[in-house]
Amino acid sequence: MVGPAGPLRVIIAARLSQELGKTGIDTQDIQTRRWAELQGHAVVDVVADRKSGTVPPWKRKNLRPWVTDPAKLVLYDAVVGYRLDRLTRGDNKSTNEIEQWAWDHGKQLLTTDGLFFPCEGKDAIPWDIAKRLAHNEWLDTSERYRRMQRYLQDNGWLVGKPPFGYRITGVDCGESPCTCKNDRKALEPDPVDAETVWRMVAFYFEGLSWSAICRALDAQRRRSPTGRGWAVQTVGRILRRETLIGRRRDANGRIVLRFDPILDMETWGRLQARLDANARRHGAIRAEPAPLTGAAYCLKCRGIMHYRITRPGGTLYTYYRCDGLKERPSRCRNMIPAAELEAEVRRRIATLTDVERVTETLVRGADPQEELDRLRDEADRLDPFDPADDARRAELREQADEVRLSGRSEDELRRVFTGVSVADYFAGLDPQEQRAMLLEDGVRVYAAKIDGELACELEAASEAYLALTRQVSPAELSAWEAAFRGDRA
Repeated sequence: MVGPAGPLRVIIAARLSQELGKTGIDTQDIQTRRWAELQGHAVVDVVADRKSGTVPPWKRKNLRPWVTDPAKLVLYDAVVGYRLDRLTRGDNKSTNEIEQWAWDHGKQLLTTDGLFFPCEGKDAIPWDIAKRLAHNEWLDTSERYRRMQRYLQDNGWLVGKPPFGYRITGVDCGESPCTCKNDRKALEPDPVDAETVWRMVAFYFEGLSWSAICRALDAQRRRSPTGRGWAVQTVGRILRRETLIGRRRDANGRIVLRFDPILDMETWGRLQARLDANARRHGAIRAEPAPLTGAAYCLKCRGIMHYRITRPGGTLYTYYRCDGLKERPSRCRNMIPAAELEAEVRRRIATLTDVERVTETLVRGADPQEELDRLRDEADRLDPFDPADDARRAELREQADEVRLSGRSEDELRRVFTGVSVADYFAGLDPQEQRAMLLEDGVRVYAAKIDGELACELEAASEAYLALTRQVSPAELSAWEAAFRGDRA
């Protein structure tokens, strides 16, 4: 076989070591440099990526600029790989695209075992065979990896990386965190990151905005999943993950792994209910929301009111306005000065000196589907051809029938009596804490201007607020409603 003429200026397409505890260039690629120098080639650079396999050079983070940037393309004549699989293990189409790149840019592709491209005639036979063998090896490796993943999942062991808040523990060695290469893995709460999750949940229940939670976590130097500063999207994703209650599901929604949770079911239920209630909010969220953000509603159309700031002529005005939604814009033109509405709410709650502050938590009843999933997972792990498992399989069927008959248990409303009046409790909070209290108790403030006067109606999900009644006479409401219907006609 006749190889390409040299000496050449070459770059080496290398791979970062995947071995435990190593972060440098793979040993084989160190040998590739020695081979290139023995051939008389000048090594311009050794470019290593963790991605290889079927990923083409222009999609690898470190190799990309060398094959796309004109300023770098003129610096070398050939790309060298230890074997062809360093350059590609893709199918014929993918390899043809890399070959076309070499043709278009006048580059050569070399390997330390004597393969080279461009090549023609009998010189092309080893190249063609090698690229098909490389792709076939990738297919075999991928299938072995998928079988291994299915085996681990079916036996209730970890596949993939741990979710935030958890660390890997070894099933056999019992070490936490486990660094064994071949040990089966499980999950347990990480002492540091699990505490971060609890702080995050506590901040959210206190009424902090996403950005305020990020600032608080950064100020406490709490590490994030990325190792950089906290981002709003990261906080939102973590609080929604079912892994917080010790479950991981596959793409079909089947529970494939159970482990010790960070949050109990009661806290998880309260958290998801709060997230669902706030899901209607869109757009940028202020670092410090206005005191009635999320609680102020229009008395005319019952739509939510948004806090707005304007500066006409340089003068600052703040107010709550009924804007409606983009697809259904409001026609109410209802707008109330923020200070006036906030003062009215404070005045109304200050009258509740004889009403005890009661916190209420809705504890969701047990879902039979969760127990059915657990029984099904255990049944799947039994050997269908082993008679010894027949008795256990029959027991699981009986248990499943009992679960189906029992159905879902009823939700339970748990109350905690604080011994402090609503008025005194509210007065001792700062504006953001007051807002958090209103949202947690399900208080809605319906307000509008009637003949220039503020009309305000407060409703609450909590029974502690039964004393908050309308302070607009029936006659006034009837007159206003008739006038409003006339405006819309």
